[in-house]
Amino acid sequence: MDPETLDLKKLRVFCLVARHGSMQAAASRLNVTLSAVSLSIRRLEEHLGFALFKRLPNRLVLTSEGTLLAKSADAIFAGIKKILSESQLTEAHRGRLSVSVNADLAWYVVPKISDFLRLYPGIELSVYVRSSADALRQVDNGEIDMAIGRFPKVSARLAAEPVIETSVSLVCPRRHPLASQRVLRLADVARNRLVAFSSAQFRQSIDSVFSRAGLAIDSYIEAVSCETVAEFVLGGVGLGLIHSFCRSRVSTADLHFRDFRRHLPPSVFSVLYRKDAGLRPELFRKLRQALTAEDARYRAHTSS
Repeated sequence: MDPETLDLKKLRVFCLVARHGSMQAAASRLNVTLSAVSLSIRRLEEHLGFALFKRLPNRLVLTSEGTLLAKSADAIFAGIKKILSESQLTEAHRGRLSVSVNADLAWYVVPKISDFLRLYPGIELSVYVRSSADALRQVDNGEIDMAIGRFPKVSARLAAEPVIETSVSLVCPRRHPLASQRVLRLADVARNRLVAFSSAQFRQSIDSVFSRAGLAIDSYIEAVSCETVAEFVLGGVGLGLIHSFCRSRVSTADLHFRDFRRHLPPSVFSVLYRKDAGLRPELFRKLRQALTAEDARYRAHTSS
């Protein structure tokens, strides 16, 4: 018998019959007829030149040769399964992905991306800094795979998974009158120049808050990030509005923070992606999990 001519399909049928002790059970498992299983076993025995089973009334018993073959065949199929599994795992750890982040959230995302690439160095990941509006359009058009930002409204073909929720804090110099004022009034805030991270959505929210109170902001400066906002405040340019979870990065003895959620509701940063994205499911899932994983280091400032 030449091993190179051995039919693996027939060998698989034999393994199932040997394992279950029944041709009928093997036929049900393979979704074929009983006669097809019987013929496969008979042809395999003819090819090997020896009997694999003793046909007893109402049952099959492996011959000594059949017992040896069953053990060897199980090892063969276990080896094939392992090779295929490792191949799929390797494939899942390779590929290309692209993700965008808001400038004011980049510092929070960078460690997550770094950890992800350390675990899966075979993945080619492109990272872009985009506004939420631009990122929403690019994900919807398939130009990028994922985006992290503030997406209050998304189309039905998109999915958004929350990453972090944060309130807004007012930042002022520690010796500023508002630092010791018991009740923070919008009218007092409006008398100062405001500095906030650059975001059309956020600017609209601020204008709406002050407009409802019959107030107007005379001077407004946009900064690229919460850290830059803090630098402007330290420089005496004006009062700042930042995400509360950024306080851990900008906190100094010269700055004072006031809770502003009474006037501005918390905002949610989410991972955005197309539901029908043509990505490898395993690869896509791993990046999504990495980006949405909770980071305990910043939990204390997400809602305060």
